[in-house]
Amino acid sequence: MLISILGAAVLGVVLLTASWLSGRSAADRSDPPALELATATTAHTTPNAAAEACSTDSAPDSPACASRTQALELLREVNATAERLQVMSPERWAGNAYTDGLSAFEAAQQAILKSEFSTALSDLENAKSLLMGVEGSAVGVALQSAMEGWNKLDAGNPEIALEMFDLALLIQPDNAGAMSGRNRALVYEQVRTLESESRRLLQSGNAVEAEKKLRQAAQLDAADPAIQSSLAEVSAAVREEKLAAATKLGYQALEQGSYRHAADYFDRALAMDSQSAAAREGKKLALAELAVQQRQSYEAQSAAAVEQGRWAEAITSAEAALRLDPASSAARASLQQATRGQQLEASLDQILSAPSRLSDAGAYKDAQAVAQAARSAGDLGPQAPRKIEALETLLASMAKPQKLEVVSDGSTIVAVERVGSLGQIDKVTIELKPGKYVLRGSRQGYRDVRMEIDVASGSSLNSYEIICNERIP
Repeated sequence: MLISILGAAVLGVVLLTASWLSGRSAADRSDPPALELATATTAHTTPNAAAEACSTDSAPDSPACASRTQALELLREVNATAERLQVMSPERWAGNAYTDGLSAFEAAQQAILKSEFSTALSDLENAKSLLMGVEGSAVGVALQSAMEGWNKLDAGNPEIALEMFDLALLIQPDNAGAMSGRNRALVYEQVRTLESESRRLLQSGNAVEAEKKLRQAAQLDAADPAIQSSLAEVSAAVREEKLAAATKLGYQALEQGSYRHAADYFDRALAMDSQSAAAREGKKLALAELAVQQRQSYEAQSAAAVEQGRWAEAITSAEAALRLDPASSAARASLQQATRGQQLEASLDQILSAPSRLSDAGAYKDAQAVAQAARSAGDLGPQAPRKIEALETLLASMAKPQKLEVVSDGSTIVAVERVGSLGQIDKVTIELKPGKYVLRGSRQGYRDVRMEIDVASGSSLNSYEIICNERIP
């Protein structure tokens, strides 16, 4: 469509001409009705042979007809350029080149109405040159406008910047720089207000709230370099503030004896700054106190286990305490007592599980030593007194000989191993301490015989017969 600045009469003629041209093929195209009307009017008032000749099919290749055709084709081309420019609002930026081009375009249309096609061609060539020059400069103007918009934005003038970005986008809708600049200009005042509030909060010592304001600003314009710079600065301040708070809480927990909480606070501080000397020293103190607490706990556990005769548990806890503090006297005492108690109780259990071994003098003597050591050791736990008493009773019973009767044939030599020979007997009563014994019989020309006997304490008189009665062939 033709641009609106043309006069109403001229606009009607040109519109009709352009519409007619676009709706017909090259083969059957003839003079547009408006032009025919203009030509007829001109011919009626001022005879024009060329126009009359071109209005018929008798001389389509005449110079006059060729000029008119060229003018109409160029008219359509210039009109298309003018339409493309119109949406870019070139009157705002193109200056005289655009207005001069429109003037030449209007003059060309007037010349066509008068059938002055040579003049029209000249004016159209001038209009084409001017308008195409304007169109060719559009991209550069858009870029320059976007750049100027950024300059205005940097200078703190978002309103003018917004106008410049809008102009750039009017000329070049896909201008990425203008689009991002326009978005920033729209929120510029909000972002700067949040930035100012953040700065005030930071100066008052409230870095956490200052950071919140900057994050709100970053949500509006994440690419704003000033916001990003301030956010990095404030985030560092927040980190320092949190670091100081965590360190302070750690030392307060130390003073209150809450060493586990103290260590946790110092760990939190070190997560923010692993090189913080205060946090590292605080954690060292907290861990040292925790080690003392743990050692004392192990010592208490070991002592309690010793009292109850839980020797293995007592030893484990004492050894754990000594790993934390090799100089712990309490842990050493518990370990020594538990080890001794474990050994004595094991000895008591071993003797009581095989009492017959006490028939051996050496074993009996060892058992007496165990009983005496256990009795003098003091508290060996709740089970020890019963076991000591059982051993002492066993030792007493083993010390009292038991009577038994040995019967033979008077020819067999009878002996009690580890005791002595009874000689050739028919029957004899002897006394042996409780335990296991072996009776052995031998006779010249006969096979030896042997008999294992078990002498129990408190038993009635038992009789044992041992005779060699199998001759050797």
